[in-house]
Amino acid sequence: MNFHILPQDLKECCPRLSIARSEELAPILEGSLRDGRIYPVYRAAAFLAQIGHESIDMTHWAEIGGERAKYAPYYGRGPIQLTWVDNYRKAGDALGLPLVQQPDLVLQPKVGFDTAVWFWRTRSLNPLCDAIETLCAPTYDLSKGRDTFDAISRRINGTGASTASLNDRWRRFQICYRVMSTPRVVAPA
Repeated sequence: MNFHILPQDLKECCPRLSIARSEELAPILEGSLRDGRIYPVYRAAAFLAQIGHESIDMTHWAEIGGERAKYAPYYGRGPIQLTWVDNYRKAGDALGLPLVQQPDLVLQPKVGFDTAVWFWRTRSLNPLCDAIETLCAPTYDLSKGRDTFDAISRRINGTGASTASLNDRWRRFQICYRVMSTPRVVAPA
């Protein structure tokens, strides 16, 4: 991977996230992105923008009021807000975890990020990110990729995604892209 997710960058992309929590989550997120091949920067920025929206800057890993939802106990959990028993079953099978029997496992950072990566990959979102890169290069005019980015949002949140939701995800993508494409000096591990 040709970039790193630094805690201060994660904090800038998800401003409600505490510094301590960003320090905890950044290396776990980076590992999950690497394992899921959600890089380079267009892919990672789109992923982070989407999970930042879904989880309110990664501060809500469980759907607010989810325990009362008609689909409980399989309400939204993790940074992507995995929902519905079928998704818990498929993600659990793919990851080798008993998510149907223990849906709260998705609240654990590693499982939550891996589940989000599973969701991302099963919806074939990396090719859409690559299309955004193609549309925007060589001028790096992100506005050329807006329609394709909205298609990513709809694959995650359905066709009923509100204009406000789409605008928030787009705003986040622009921030995440700027933060993640800024060269950083990373000390060797």
